[in-house]
Amino acid sequence: MKTTFICILIILAATPFYAQNSRKAEKQQQKAGAFLSMKQIIEERNFTFRADHALPISGSSINLTTNPNYLTFSGDSVYCDMPFFGRAYRVDFDFEGGFDFSGVPHEFEIRTKEKKQKIFIKFKIRDDFDSYHCNLTLTSEESATLTINSNNRASISYWGKISENNSPDEMNSK
Repeated sequence: MKTTFICILIILAATPFYAQNSRKAEKQQQKAGAFLSMKQIIEERNFTFRADHALPISGSSINLTTNPNYLTFSGDSVYCDMPFFGRAYRVDFDFEGGFDFSGVPHEFEIRTKEKKQKIFIKFKIRDDFDSYHCNLTLTSEESATLTINSNNRASISYWGKISENNSPDEMNSK
């Protein structure tokens, strides 16, 4: 009787510990599942980055929630329309101010760190006016950081989120 009581007491005392571990394991499993689905849309190149904040090299963070912006991957093409805040070194007559480019990037590279659940995307793209070096870092929570380096403008970073495109050719109509 005394042994049974001690066993029941031990089981009751250990139950919260096991429940906490199972919740932790469930959370890790959900995080791993989210990372795998994010990795899949990245490999398919079928996603859009939308920025919530911009951080110019000289200045403070700028809220972009009311500014339309995107960097979209659709197949082999990239479409970008991001606002720019900072110093421009050379400006053409029809300069509109933001980053507005599209095309097929070159030197495209995807690196994945499975343990840290991060994906790094690097690519370069040129248009008639400028050459852009872009770095996109994605985490398992679908949050991302985009840094754009340009030949004619100061570097700028954006923080935001990625989402899967509704259809693979969603941006071809732009």
